[in-house]
Amino acid sequence: MTKGLCMIRHHLAGAAVSLALLLAMPAQAQTAAQPAQPDIPQSYLEAGRDVVILSGLAESFEAIYLEFRERVTQTVGTTRPEVRKDMEQVIEDLRPEAEKKRQEIIASAAYIFAKRMSEADLKEVAAFFRSPVGQRYNAMRPRAIDEIFALLQPWSLQTSNFLFDRFSEEMRKRGHKL
Repeated sequence: MTKGLCMIRHHLAGAAVSLALLLAMPAQAQTAAQPAQPDIPQSYLEAGRDVVILSGLAESFEAIYLEFRERVTQTVGTTRPEVRKDMEQVIEDLRPEAEKKRQEIIASAAYIFAKRMSEADLKEVAAFFRSPVGQRYNAMRPRAIDEIFALLQPWSLQTSNFLFDRFSEEMRKRGHKL
């Protein structure tokens, strides 16, 4: 195989992995708050909020602050130990602001659910997550997602390589040399 084909395969595989991760990411990747929409009744928004909270999606938004706290503590705390006390206080003082941001994304996610599902369906989804099986689903979901992500990268690479090989084969049949 030529160096050019190897590079193309590598780039396609990387693009496939990136796309798969982007599509698999939870709604926390949405950063822009949705404006309040008069066409969506408040009861729909409340039902959407229930789904966001009960499904565990809201917990994933909390991870942003926790990751920030850990990253700053590791970097600043390690390189500037003399500022550790102030650093810890500032990080804790930022918690209410982080919570406000989390509430904004919860409202945005609720809006997205409310505009895509009926109020009755949202209430049924919320009822599922309140049920014992829904609670068991939420309890195991993070571990399952970790396992799926572990499978995703090699699968993406293999699938991308397979598709590129088939593409090359079909292009050769049509008289094109890549």
